[in-house]
Amino acid sequence: MKSSNAGESTTAVEVVNVSNHGMWLNVEGEEFFMPFERYPWFEPAPLSSVFNVQLLHGFHLRWPDLDVDLEVDALRNPEKYPLRFDPMQSMSPVKMDYDSAQDQLRMAFTPGTCEQSDEVADGVVFDYDKDGNVVGLDIEYAVKKLNLPEEARRDLVKALERITAEAKKR
Repeated sequence: MKSSNAGESTTAVEVVNVSNHGMWLNVEGEEFFMPFERYPWFEPAPLSSVFNVQLLHGFHLRWPDLDVDLEVDALRNPEKYPLRFDPMQSMSPVKMDYDSAQDQLRMAFTPGTCEQSDEVADGVVFDYDKDGNVVGLDIEYAVKKLNLPEEARRDLVKALERITAEAKKR
């Protein structure tokens, strides 16, 4: 038995199908596949909430039950609209080195070159790049400056030594 083709949509926007992998959305005759991998809010949602979609102003999609809003252009050009922000992607890793014999902590925030250093407080030195951005930090007597109880001081020194050793392995 063969199903007949669906008739024309009577609404400006509708979810026309949902599978294990995503959903198909028809917006004014234009069909879009929305994979759950890219649009994770819809996968665990009740179907009634997924099907409850509105088109506002001809370009704004709204799922009121889910508090999800998307622009139609984001479906047409997904590469222009990253839906998830990865803060680690935009940050360079902080490099840290701790010398327990000298109780000196060194941190490099960016791979930039240090052009100038300035002692901003007793035993605390900022390193600056050519544009005046802080790219590093040196703290002399770092653990001692925290004025911690002896047990907490030992724990902190162990943690700093472990982090430094792990960083050097990479």
